[in-house]
Amino acid sequence: MGHFDKRSNRIVQTLPGALGGSFDTPAFFDNTIYYAGVNDFVKSFAFKNGLLVQTGQSANTIPWPGASPVSSSDGTANGIVWVISDSNQMIAYDATNLSNVLWSAPLPDYSHFAIPTITDDGHVFAGVGSTLVAFGLSQAS
Repeated sequence: MGHFDKRSNRIVQTLPGALGGSFDTPAFFDNTIYYAGVNDFVKSFAFKNGLLVQTGQSANTIPWPGASPVSSSDGTANGIVWVISDSNQMIAYDATNLSNVLWSAPLPDYSHFAIPTITDDGHVFAGVGSTLVAFGLSQAS
């Protein structure tokens, strides 16, 4: 995309050791990228002056093969980062403070590289094994 130049590789930034192995796709919310690398913490990286700067990480690690986080929000408020972990868990983190787990639930099975799906009406779906699991907002009584 930037055209090859044999005198310079034009790399803007490298972050050696910033992530465990990465078989995943990052999520994006409010100028921040979220990664969940192999045997690593879920980490957040904000854009500052055109570069990525690590801004936070979860308290727990995500086992192999890592996870592809997904973000949901109400505009730029109430950001949530969702991951499906190999420990058969759906985990929701506060996007502004990844050490704060907002919610988690056990899943009946696990599928490598499973990605949560979020709908605009507050439902979260997880395809795991041969099962589709759906979560939604509870009704106030």
